[in-house]
Amino acid sequence: MCFILGILKLFIVCFKVQIFHHKKSNKVLIILGIYLCISNVSVYADTAIFSGLKKSLEEKTRTFQMENGLNVLMMKREDSPTIAVYTKFLVGSADETPEIAGTAHLLEHMLFKGTKNIGTTNYEKEKPYLEQIAVWGKRLDTLRLKELEMKEKGEEPSDEFKNQIETLKKGFILFWNYIVNS
Repeated sequence: MCFILGILKLFIVCFKVQIFHHKKSNKVLIILGIYLCISNVSVYADTAIFSGLKKSLEEKTRTFQMENGLNVLMMKREDSPTIAVYTKFLVGSADETPEIAGTAHLLEHMLFKGTKNIGTTNYEKEKPYLEQIAVWGKRLDTLRLKELEMKEKGEEPSDEFKNQIETLKKGFILFWNYIVNS
């Protein structure tokens, strides 16, 4: 842990003084090496401070897991009259398969930027699109249930079932393109 903190300190200092922009790499490596040695010593000296801070934070926080698997961490701050919410989703390009590549990026844009039709402040304008999203969700759920039933019975999906899945995928892609581009 101390070594990692030392490296983190090193990179912060390097970016502040823009060492990485110099062309003489030997000079850079020497400076980095010296600073790494010095920074580790100072980090070891601060270990007691960090352990006290860690203990203090552990006493103030409460963690639990909801029925749906969502991990929740709550911390009460007496010095602040406001409430803050931080959400972290463990999804992204590292979790995607080739079949769904780009999905996390698309959803990120939908969540934070919206489109002309969704993400506005006009619910009546968004309502038809939100209803269509619900319809597509039901279609996907139906196919998933059929697929689970087949697996439980040990059956192979028929060509007709595979075609249904492909048709649904293509339709869903067209629908998303319509929402995003209109």
